[in-house]
Amino acid sequence: MDAIVTIDDRRIIRLFNVAAEDVFRCRASEVLGKPFDRFASPALQVVLERCVQAFCRSDIKKRYVWIPGGLTAHRAGGEPFPIEATISHAELPEQKLFTIILRDVNDRKNTEAELGRLQLENLYLREEMKTGLEHRR
Repeated sequence: MDAIVTIDDRRIIRLFNVAAEDVFRCRASEVLGKPFDRFASPALQVVLERCVQAFCRSDIKKRYVWIPGGLTAHRAGGEPFPIEATISHAELPEQKLFTIILRDVNDRKNTEAELGRLQLENLYLREEMKTGLEHRR
């Protein structure tokens, strides 16, 4: 369900998982080695740049940072969507990498609504079975 995108300190995409392909509606082969900015709203670009700079300066002591709510990303076709995300930092000998774990908020809300509907249906069916058993006695 979560898109996982790893970028370098210039925000170039180094990893793009299958869920990211689904969320952003494009293939990893089309975006690897290209800037992540095409998927980030201007506000998200600012947040990512600040996080990357802060991680590079070691201003952030935590292993990850929650990216504030209310931000949007863009699908490959340009369609905006609300996100929830975290960014974490990994430093390799020759490279600094940043992993963004991102979720489409609409997908989460739809999944929660479907779960709620299924739970109500489950309760209804249990009551129907209980009523049916009581009538047989």
